[in-house]
Amino acid sequence: MNFLTRRLNMMLSVLIIGFLPHQEMTDYIPLESLEKDEQIENLIFERIDHETLHGAVFMIENDGEVTEAASGNLDLDTPISIASVTKMFTASVIFQMVEADMLSLDDTIDMYLTPEEYSGLHVYEGAEYSGSITISQLLSHTTGLPAYAESEAEGLTLVEDSIDNGETFTFESKLDDAKGKGARFINGTAAYYADINYDILGEIIERASGGTLESQYESYIFEPLGLSDTEFADDADTVPPVTVGGEPRDITPILANMRASGGIVSTASDLLTFTKAFFEGEMFDTAFIETEMQDIQFLFHQYGSGVMKFDVTEEIPMLRLYPLTGHAGITGSFAFYNESLDAYIIGTTNQADDPMLTYELIQQFLEVTETEE
Repeated sequence: MNFLTRRLNMMLSVLIIGFLPHQEMTDYIPLESLEKDEQIENLIFERIDHETLHGAVFMIENDGEVTEAASGNLDLDTPISIASVTKMFTASVIFQMVEADMLSLDDTIDMYLTPEEYSGLHVYEGAEYSGSITISQLLSHTTGLPAYAESEAEGLTLVEDSIDNGETFTFESKLDDAKGKGARFINGTAAYYADINYDILGEIIERASGGTLESQYESYIFEPLGLSDTEFADDADTVPPVTVGGEPRDITPILANMRASGGIVSTASDLLTFTKAFFEGEMFDTAFIETEMQDIQFLFHQYGSGVMKFDVTEEIPMLRLYPLTGHAGITGSFAFYNESLDAYIIGTTNQADDPMLTYELIQQFLEVTETEE
């Protein structure tokens, strides 16, 4: 998700120029005369240029009706990298472990990490706050820890190493990277989105449960919800290439390294099932996610406990864009809920080059959904 910074900070100028309306697919058939799934499939097909976008999958549920469409090199049942949408899964496990009295949101990381691991992790203006970082702060990205995908020094970042050279990076190397960059603020005083927060949560899940990350996700999420096509990337048979830098790239190495912060592979159908369960209280009390949201570094984005929100309604009401609550990922993946339409919208554009494209299509498809009501 940290790769989104450069592109999302360009959204304001583009959106002010004018939100791109949907176009008609042919000279002979008005788009509005087609069924909803056909409209969406045609809108995807229009945008496929085989440079940035090679294929996409979208699934929308509204008033109990599911509309699904896929085009290009992806099918409806293609396993897709959900990238940082994984964070909603990680938060779900944490919430259920809290309900089972296995841990508390107020627990500090010094209860789970060794002194060698956490010492020097959060140093701000000469004072160390490492041991006081809480699980709640990790969930909401209010720790002040830096993002390891945004290197302030020359050379490859850990993530670029993983993609370009097949390098693996361990939990220890992620901690060392954070220690080298330093904290951005005192924990609990602001919010800054950083994958390291959820990497630490993954370690806490394993250490508090005594089991593997896979076993806990299976026990708390995959099995109860019947997610038979959802697993970690390093266990998946195939993950379709993702467009990075204009070229389809095998990103399996980076996904295998992300784990709790972004390592899950799923299908649109499984992801829809999970997202509904997440917001409707099927796995945990929704009070966990009904928390105050704070601004993060991505334009028009806020973050709460396990979820992000995209909303421009207060800042630029004339754009009339639909607010979205859920999560997005570097690969163009997304799992969002829109309250006004009572609609879930799930899928991927399977590319890391143009985050704005994903948001444009989401807005267009929600417009189709509202028009069809």
